[in-house]
Amino acid sequence: KGGDVVVDGNIITSRGPATAMVFSYKLLEVLGYSHEVDGIASGMLYKMFIEK
Repeated sequence: KGGDVVVDGNIITSRGPATAMVFSYKLLEVLGYSHEVDGIASGMLYKMFIEK
């Protein structure tokens, strides 16, 4: 059980097409680019519209 994106070992899944952006941010995190996620999310206006 989980939220929009679930990481279970080497399996990463999400709820569907509407979660594509948050899924991509989680992939970046898992691949070692977590330091860049905030900048990318801000540049794509994710935080402005989703994380209010």
